[in-house]
Amino acid sequence: MSGSSAAADRNAMLASFPILNPSPIIEADFEGNLLFANPAAQIRFARLRGNSAAHPIFRNWREIVDTIIEEKVKHFQREIEIEGSWFIQQIFLIPSSQKIRIYFTPINELKKAQHALEKERNLLRSVMNGAKNIHLVYLDRDFNFVRVNDAYAKTCGYTPEEMVGKNHFDLYPHAENEAIFNKARDTGVPVEFRDKPFVFPDQPERGTTYWDWTLEPIKDGTGKVEGLVLSLVETTERKRVQRKLEEYACQMEELARQRARELSNSERLVAIGQTAGMVGHDIRNPLQAIAGELYLAKEELAALPDSESKKYLQESISSIEQNLFYIDKIVADLQDFTKPLNPNKEKIVIDKAIEEALLIVNIPSNLAVNLATERCEPFYADMQMLKRILINLIQNAVQAMPDGGTLKIQATCQNSQVHISVQDTGEGIPEEIQAKLFTPLFTTKSKGQGFGLPVVKRLVEAQNGTVTYKTQTGKGTTFTVQLPQN
Repeated sequence: MSGSSAAADRNAMLASFPILNPSPIIEADFEGNLLFANPAAQIRFARLRGNSAAHPIFRNWREIVDTIIEEKVKHFQREIEIEGSWFIQQIFLIPSSQKIRIYFTPINELKKAQHALEKERNLLRSVMNGAKNIHLVYLDRDFNFVRVNDAYAKTCGYTPEEMVGKNHFDLYPHAENEAIFNKARDTGVPVEFRDKPFVFPDQPERGTTYWDWTLEPIKDGTGKVEGLVLSLVETTERKRVQRKLEEYACQMEELARQRARELSNSERLVAIGQTAGMVGHDIRNPLQAIAGELYLAKEELAALPDSESKKYLQESISSIEQNLFYIDKIVADLQDFTKPLNPNKEKIVIDKAIEEALLIVNIPSNLAVNLATERCEPFYADMQMLKRILINLIQNAVQAMPDGGTLKIQATCQNSQVHISVQDTGEGIPEEIQAKLFTPLFTTKSKGQGFGLPVVKRLVEAQNGTVTYKTQTGKGTTFTVQLPQN
């Protein structure tokens, strides 16, 4: 092939390139008049011929021309949205002419990926900073801060920006915690702690703080740990409240033991009657305040994203509520045993009374509950007294089955009498203490004041009823309350 033929072929190939190129290509003069559009451009931009000057591909055309002329730029690119699709425009000045050639590269998928990435970043930012009571950080393999939420940074006395790049253990040296972090990184196994104590070296005035925290390794596609997510919830205040509640309970028990040692039975009952009102006022007021704060804490906690820390915090609040119920029961037993009783009878549906009592008593997951009330018609009794009776009997049955069992509650109506029985499958009541079951201040439990069954007896008798029991060693106990139906 001769040189002239080869050159002709090259020129023909170059001339056909814009036409055969599958991507849109156009040429226009400095005034924005369309001079050429390859087939791909004509297909992609259907309105181009009829309305070229106003077409979106010529958006900001004057700026393009000024950039070429004034800044002497022969080639540059920009991103542009045309009729709902995104392109990169490669803009060239055709040499020795006042013509501009533009190559269009579709980037819709790239834009979608960018938008998805930005959405994920915004979501991550919202999750990180939306959890006001949860402290979240992401650390690289060397435990340098990569991302820090506002709550964590505020607790540490920094802004998130100030912490990024710093090393966790340069700020907070702690050999035990550093060993834990190393193990989580090297093994890829998550770590969890409850109420772990920590003293801020730069904030000694805070004393010992307590934290629930988890350490979750983040792995790449090969399983290698790239970093760690540290999630913390401060439990210092929760520990303080728990200790206060324990102190209240211990003080009440110690007071009961002290009175039991110092006073005769009659003197003790007189003293209880004199102090019941004081106990109700001085203890129930702070109990109500604590209960109110717990309610607000539960409402705020419910709005947080689901996490292990949230689960642990909900379990702790439940434990505090159980202690509150225990203290409130002590106060209620004291008052019910000493105050004058004037039953306010109303029409009772036994199912409702049992349901409300079961909602108050914490039933462990290892207990099965069996209810049988189908043969009991509505009757007349004091609803509040009946609930107290049921609560005390159910609580005793639950305590009799620490290793699990079946709680059976049955109600029947016969001969104008209502029979309500609460049965457990515990170990039964030893014979030597049966005679003292309804004696005030007698108890075999490590926690308790010995008023539960005496209160039941007093409330039942105030409504012209009786309470009896049957017990069998190794099989359990049944308490039966009998009340007049009318």
